[in-house]
Amino acid sequence: MQRKLTSVGDRGQFVSAVALPGAFNRLLVAYYDATNADLRAGLCNSQQCDFFSTDRLLDNAGAAGEHTAIAINPATGFAVISYYAATFADARLYVCSNADCITGSVSTIDTQNDAGKNGALAFGANLMNFTNLFAVYDDATLGTIKFSRSVLPFTSFGPMTLGAGTDAAINVGASGFPDIVFRGPSDTLVHVRCLSFDCSGANQTVQTLSMPGQGFAPSITRLPNGNAFITSQQDNSILRGYVCNDAACSAPQVLILEAGPGLGAPSIAASYSDGRPLAFYQDAINKDVRAAECASLACTSIASRVSVNGFAVKSAKFCA
Repeated sequence: MQRKLTSVGDRGQFVSAVALPGAFNRLLVAYYDATNADLRAGLCNSQQCDFFSTDRLLDNAGAAGEHTAIAINPATGFAVISYYAATFADARLYVCSNADCITGSVSTIDTQNDAGKNGALAFGANLMNFTNLFAVYDDATLGTIKFSRSVLPFTSFGPMTLGAGTDAAINVGASGFPDIVFRGPSDTLVHVRCLSFDCSGANQTVQTLSMPGQGFAPSITRLPNGNAFITSQQDNSILRGYVCNDAACSAPQVLILEAGPGLGAPSIAASYSDGRPLAFYQDAINKDVRAAECASLACTSIASRVSVNGFAVKSAKFCA
């Protein structure tokens, strides 16, 4: 069932959403209000999300709110939202100070160059029991991917360059260290495995997982066995999946999840609780959201279906 949650002005671009912890599992939705060039967040009234019980302005300083990403702090259950402030070309972060995000504060992730487009966030705890927040995003000036890390209160970040590319996705394993994928040179799929919390050059491994032209709109998640599952699109026509067989993803099983014009970008990698890889993605021609899933753990056959009519959205989590 589809519901109109907001209809005041041009609202609903750059949407991201996350399920809040708790009995009702309500969605918190961050989005860009293009009419007023603002970042806003809406809180669903229930798990079914019949309407927004609150819909509030978070940041209106300098055309703020494009390219949102959202994550939940596991220590508090409160959300953080990264986004791009176009007027200043900054990467920013909104830190909610309560579960419903009724109040919060704005901090800056990166002010160097044109930073903050195509952002993604993930949390991981370190050995000192501080909660690490990891952010990845584009440096559009240099054509590179930036990585930045912070701890509470998330007001100070340390940006560094991972390599040439765009459109990164991030996930954190049991070690607390992030895995990052992005579209690299010649539109390849690049995987960076961090071996420390700061992911410095000596503490990372970098591998190219695909041939040129196969690395568009990547996504990454963690399977129940702890290994990564990655999706990406090939030349606007094929959605590929990479099932990692070890922590390093040294020799992944490569799947063609579905082929056809306009399929696969963007995509969201997910999995069933039994370990079967699952992907959600857009059919750009028919404006549908589709799904593909492995019929078994061995992924010898793949079933695909139309999930729901509509345009592409981003989410931090799918329940399956």
